[in-house]
Amino acid sequence: MESTRTTFVIPSTLRGCQFLSFHILYSASQHVVCIILFCLIFNYLVEFAISRPTRVKVPVLGYRYMLEPTWFVRLRFVWTGGSIVRDGYERFRSSIFQIRKLGTDIVIIPPNYIDEVRKLSKDKTRSVEPFIDDFAGKYTHGMTFLQSDLQNIVIQKKLTPRLAQLTIAMQEELDLALSLEMPMMTEYIEPLRQEMIIALADGGWQKTTLNRLYKLDSLLKESQRLSPVFLRGCPIEPHYYYLYTDNKVVTFNRIFHEPINLSDGTHLPSGTRIAVPSHAMLQDPLHVPGRSPPTKFDAFRYSALREESDATSKYHFSMTDSSNMAFGYGKYACPGRFYASNEMKIVLTTLLLRYDFKFRDGKGRPKNITIDSDMFPDPRARLCVRLRSPVN
Repeated sequence: MESTRTTFVIPSTLRGCQFLSFHILYSASQHVVCIILFCLIFNYLVEFAISRPTRVKVPVLGYRYMLEPTWFVRLRFVWTGGSIVRDGYERFRSSIFQIRKLGTDIVIIPPNYIDEVRKLSKDKTRSVEPFIDDFAGKYTHGMTFLQSDLQNIVIQKKLTPRLAQLTIAMQEELDLALSLEMPMMTEYIEPLRQEMIIALADGGWQKTTLNRLYKLDSLLKESQRLSPVFLRGCPIEPHYYYLYTDNKVVTFNRIFHEPINLSDGTHLPSGTRIAVPSHAMLQDPLHVPGRSPPTKFDAFRYSALREESDATSKYHFSMTDSSNMAFGYGKYACPGRFYASNEMKIVLTTLLLRYDFKFRDGKGRPKNITIDSDMFPDPRARLCVRLRSPVN
């Protein structure tokens, strides 16, 4: 028995053989555990060293257990980023926290810092760089946007002022597209159609016609509130829209080129990337106006507010403020949002007046597809479409 513990001579008894096997396996398992621990510690130290120049002293969310590799947290953000941001917003509603995203860390700032950051000069903060980082701008000619503001100037000074002249051209282009190619909630369709018919009867396809489509404008704004382009979904009443509940959006992306000290003393080093949990805010009763709760899809939420308030422009689809940043906010807000608003109104008006829509029998609204911080409609979704009688 003793020889089996000190030599590798095959013992003469089965009991000795069993002990030798256990001893070897136990020693091997110790080595495996040591190797795993060494790799975890080494990985942690390397990541700490790499991120230390831009570390911010705020809570970091996303880790499920101590010494979890950061690369795994970043990878998991692709599928569960929404729940991470939502959890952070609920826990630190008025405080700053940080998330680990693929390729970068993002400092999430609450609404009370938005105007403070918005007023910073272009030399201190940039909004274009986060998009270039997220969409592989180095390989998709995105670096052009860092070198010039020409695209914004053209949209703001050439395109937007000519929307009145472009309205008819946009409608003619849509007619051509529908001639070559080809569900909403039923309680909203007829009120929308009546509004469209009345508006078109008084002037036809003009920019002023589109401005009178209050209900349609409200529908677009409410849909954008719950399904923004840079999304993560939210839990809302299943009778209305239902989205993946695992996700959340962040917008107002900025990268600091100089160290910044916020009003509460928080130090953000140069190179820090920040964002705002805008979609979480758009599910918060503190930021969502109207009679219906923010978890409910109310197509006429904003048209009712326009009728009840003197500040009608505040509730336009194309308007932005610190509580609704689906189009961005401040000097970096999307310059093409006015054109996009007109275009969507023309498309929806034409479709609703020409066709009837419904889901297939037994089917409801298709779920959106979300990847990282972006939302897409399901390309496999199918709707039933029927040509309506011509509207005079």
